[in-house]
Amino acid sequence: MSSETAAKHDHQNCEDHDHDHEEIDIDQQIEESIKELALGEKIRAVAINHHLAEKKALDEELQKKIQALTFEYEQKSMPIYAKTQEIVQGRVPTEEELKDLEKYLKEEEKTQVEGAKKEEPITEYWLKAMKSNDVLAMEIKEQDETALKTLTKIEYVLEDTKKFHIVFTFGPNDYFTNTELKKTVELDENEEPVKTTGTPIEWKEGKNTTVKITKKTQKNKKTGVKRVVERETKIESFFNFFSDSAPTDAPEEEDEEKDEQAMDGDRINIDFDIARSLIDEVIPYSLEYFLGIKTGGEDHDEEIDMDDLDEEEIAQLQKEYAAKTGKKGPAAGGANDKKDCKQQ
Repeated sequence: MSSETAAKHDHQNCEDHDHDHEEIDIDQQIEESIKELALGEKIRAVAINHHLAEKKALDEELQKKIQALTFEYEQKSMPIYAKTQEIVQGRVPTEEELKDLEKYLKEEEKTQVEGAKKEEPITEYWLKAMKSNDVLAMEIKEQDETALKTLTKIEYVLEDTKKFHIVFTFGPNDYFTNTELKKTVELDENEEPVKTTGTPIEWKEGKNTTVKITKKTQKNKKTGVKRVVERETKIESFFNFFSDSAPTDAPEEEDEEKDEQAMDGDRINIDFDIARSLIDEVIPYSLEYFLGIKTGGEDHDEEIDMDDLDEEEIAQLQKEYAAKTGKKGPAAGGANDKKDCKQQ
């Protein structure tokens, strides 16, 4: 995983991680703090804490109802997604679906409409939509694109409030024999990922986009016989999304091999970001992404700890900020410009 990709995912998870840590030890902190109060304040603080517990119980009840309501409306959305998929794959639109067609037509097109109503898929629809999304665009590498051009369908299957699947359907290609690749994500009570499983990809020889093969000639010191040794090295690829992943508590290490282990440990967070970008953004609003209107970052601030960035990364953020807003970004190194876990 590149430093840019790692930084992006770390920034996105920064605030959530701090909140989770706070929730874990908040009751203990309250107890210890109340013990240090003067007796009069202590008595009243204990009474207030009783009502705080009532409020937290209501919060928990609200969260469960939100989850149930979200599940209900996601289910209602499924037929809409299915109709979109049918059109992308080539179904001729109905008269009802085309009732507003007139306002989109150029004058010379008005006489050509009937001849254009035929079964014909939109080529590379899902690849174009995915590449317009900020999160997914970072994960799609050059070696992935030819295979992703054959992607014909992305299906979101909601099993229950704690488990969902994303199914990718591919046409014939030179990279793998699978026609479907599925990713399953399982969540805990706080809707955080606890496990993901993916379809093993049946790669065609020499076409695995997730590894780089290096060849090295070795010579036997005694016999002088030479042999060619091949070594596979894991590299960044969108298709790593279909590997299994789970949380890990492995410590950060400096050498290359342990860095790779750390990357694997963070894989579940990367997979979850990809999955949420697909089911919250690209699948429901695919046309806006296909047209390049949305990028996935319009409706929320990007969470970034400026202290974690080097000068080159800060300079890149300034360029992106200027490109999006037409304004000059905050100067690198300014003490007042660095905000913990927040960049406007």
